[in-house]
Amino acid sequence: MNEKYFNVLETTAAIYFTYLLLPVVQRQFPDLPPWVADAGTVVFVALFVAAASLLTYQRPTVHVAWKQQRDLVPAADVRIELRAPNYVSPPFEVAFSGRPKGFLTMLLMRYLRSRGLRLTVVPDGAPVRTQMVRSSPIDANSFIGAVDVVNGFSVRVVTPARDQTWMWAKVFFVGSTEVHDKFALTYGATASTKPAQLLSKLVHVTSPAEDFIIN
Repeated sequence: MNEKYFNVLETTAAIYFTYLLLPVVQRQFPDLPPWVADAGTVVFVALFVAAASLLTYQRPTVHVAWKQQRDLVPAADVRIELRAPNYVSPPFEVAFSGRPKGFLTMLLMRYLRSRGLRLTVVPDGAPVRTQMVRSSPIDANSFIGAVDVVNGFSVRVVTPARDQTWMWAKVFFVGSTEVHDKFALTYGATASTKPAQLLSKLVHVTSPAEDFIIN
């Protein structure tokens, strides 16, 4: 479903709920001036529809795909080998894609981008360090990728989402000993201010690769 459909759906829902609630508000608060009852009902319904929309079908979603150079399709999990003497994994290409779902989604993402929105990827609990080879450029002197999240990495969101590869990073992993175990890959979002940090929890970052396996 495209953005126009979501916008029409939101508008229809707002009009319908306003039509239902306005007589109730007028009965419950007969002393309120009509314009106060009208304005209050419209604002309440608008906030309710916006919150419901962003928590459900308009929730911004980012898809993460992992590939190695020889792979033709994205990996179902991330598998590495750490062998002496270097304990270094091959590099992985990590692609991020997304799609605006409506006007509210675009507004939310625009606000979060202005507050330093970053998407995070963490091999939770794995005894490795992530190393960044390169990532999408912001300008001639800076890039979106950073190794700044526990033992994982993050990418800064600076442009609107796209269906195809929107942002990318190339990373590898370094350990200090030979390990054979499975860990969870954790995806998330964060921002630079407390209100934006709270709203960033609405951004759903998902990937078919949920396991980080060290063979």
